Amino acid sequence: GNFSTSYIINQLTLTYRWRHIDRMRLIDNEESREREDPYRTGKADYHHLHGRYLFPNVLSGALEVYGGINNLTDEKPQKYLTGTGAGSGMYDVLGRTYYLGVRYEL
Repeated sequence: GNFSTSYIINQLTLTYRWRHIDRMRLIDNEESREREDPYRTGKADYHHLHGRYLFPNVLSGALEVYGGINNLTDEKPQKYLTGTGAGSGMYDVLGRTYYLGVRYEL
């Protein structure tokens, strides 16, 4: 599931995003022990915050400053899932990350 909401006041925009991945049962297609005893994942919830501020009319253009935090609660990936394939790419494997940027348009 996904949820997103934004609050805008004048040139300031604040956005909150939530992504939920429910519990799953992983079954290996090959003959193996996993087929008899499937691996079960737990649920995962990812919370992200983003903000931006727009400065209009800066040197005949618009200046935007933005930043945010992904995976605010530092949710760890599910055990044995690397995030690189076989359906495990939906999990965040980096943990909490931050970003900051500036954009200028004429």
